[in-house]
Amino acid sequence: SAVIPVLALQRHVTMMIGVLLLHSGSISTTITKTYEFGNGSSVQIENPMKVPLQESTTFMVLNDPQFLGAGGGGAVFSYRQQQLLGEDIHNHFTGNDDEQEAMVVVKFSWLQSAESVRNECRVLRVMEKKHVTGVERCLAQLEYNDDPRRTVIVMQPIVEDAVSSIGELPPEISRVAISGLIKAFVGMLAARVVTTDVQPLISKTTGELILIDMTEATILSDKLSDIDKALFNAFCTEIFSLIPDSLLDQASQSFLNELHGLEETNDVRLDNDICDIVRSLPILSDA
Repeated sequence: SAVIPVLALQRHVTMMIGVLLLHSGSISTTITKTYEFGNGSSVQIENPMKVPLQESTTFMVLNDPQFLGAGGGGAVFSYRQQQLLGEDIHNHFTGNDDEQEAMVVVKFSWLQSAESVRNECRVLRVMEKKHVTGVERCLAQLEYNDDPRRTVIVMQPIVEDAVSSIGELPPEISRVAISGLIKAFVGMLAARVVTTDVQPLISKTTGELILIDMTEATILSDKLSDIDKALFNAFCTEIFSLIPDSLLDQASQSFLNELHGLEETNDVRLDNDICDIVRSLPILSDA
């Protein structure tokens, strides 16, 4: 999606006292900042930010927002998870002792992209239930304070010090990334999820790969239509375009291994109609 520049951070900062009561009983001050963007939209962010978790009385308290970027879906910030508030905290603990797990991504939609961002959260939750790895998790969705027609979603994980191309990585790291890409690809197929805009983030140090920005993701219908098949083929083309020629053999073998792994499990399988298309994929002819 197109990158949208930040025009300015508005100079005024609103101080609101007594918005959040923390565990210590002390009163927190909320600082509100407004970002103006080149598409005519603005985003107002709060620090700290209180976020209700899905189907729960628990809230996340997020602070230290950092602007990451903006595109067709909205403006994206990282936040640090400060603490959880509520009665069922232990059921929603997300690993604050780990520096990476303590970070979340918060996407503020534009007005025109609100439905696609809501769709992103819905699809991510479907994939979470299907145990798909290598994709983000949608922890929460809420209305944007200044305009309920817009939406805000909170996601994990966040990949720091990342690149978007496997070709930028050294050989040993790129092999890890290929394995992660193929695992995510097969998992998405098993969940009947495809997207026409595949955007990887890959750690330069570990090779951990996460596919981000699922605003254009689609859950295929139970009976594949011609449109579904076209989306499927476009998804496969996008995935294969990420694989350097030098790593095609490894990708083909990883693909076979993941397919065989699915056959050995009882809870996750490729549906027959998906299998029929998969058998004709070029990546299998290279294995």
